[in-house]
Amino acid sequence: MIDIKPITHEIQLSFGVSDVKRTVIKQNSKDTHILAITLYDNNDAVTMDPDWTITLSARKPDNTFLVEESENKITVSDNIININVSQQLLTAPGSVKCELVIYKPDGACYFSDTFFIYVEPNVNSGSELESTSEYHSIVETLIQVKECEREVLKSKENVDKIEEAIQDTCDELREAVEITNGLIEENRMIQQNESERIQKESERQQQEEKRQADTASALERADHAAKRADDAAIKCESLLDGKMEQLSDTEPEDQPEGFFWLQEY
Repeated sequence: MIDIKPITHEIQLSFGVSDVKRTVIKQNSKDTHILAITLYDNNDAVTMDPDWTITLSARKPDNTFLVEESENKITVSDNIININVSQQLLTAPGSVKCELVIYKPDGACYFSDTFFIYVEPNVNSGSELESTSEYHSIVETLIQVKECEREVLKSKENVDKIEEAIQDTCDELREAVEITNGLIEENRMIQQNESERIQKESERQQQEEKRQADTASALERADHAAKRADDAAIKCESLLDGKMEQLSDTEPEDQPEGFFWLQEY
């Protein structure tokens, strides 16, 4: 598919020279024509200064005025002033009387020679295409409405994507919370089991200490009992010592060996 580029109208303007310039543009064209203007002073091209302010002043055939000074409409490139011809400039068929106005930072103001744009009427034209501020406002409003509609649709798509992303993030967070809660519960059970193990180990150690203490106490009591038994045996032997003698002469013949007969003294 062949792309149609904007149509360029080359115009050479001078300061103080009566040389009528004229170009033709179709009525109601919009952003499809560019005026490429070169300024001359005494046959020398004027070097454009980026600090200059350039405006287009125009009187339309219906005696309405228009001043273009938007940076989007007027630019300077390679010392050439490029003016994007707006639809408002071309609403009324006939000759549009134009001039450039240049403002310098020091306050000086320069006007170029007058040049004309002949607006060729559309084949279908009528009162609905009259050059009025209301018509221009309606057209611009419709364009803005369409642009807003596109932006709203684009914004809705972005909102849907953002909503989907938020939902995905919420699901991920919910899953992360569930995993975290599971880990917390698992850690709690581990801590509880460890506490129970420590408690049981403490009880076991206490029981072991008690068992050892009871064993030591029992051994000590056994030692005491054995000592008392030894003491009692020694005492008993001491009491019986000298109180018995063997009656070998008087023992019966059937006296069991090892038996003693008591004999009082």
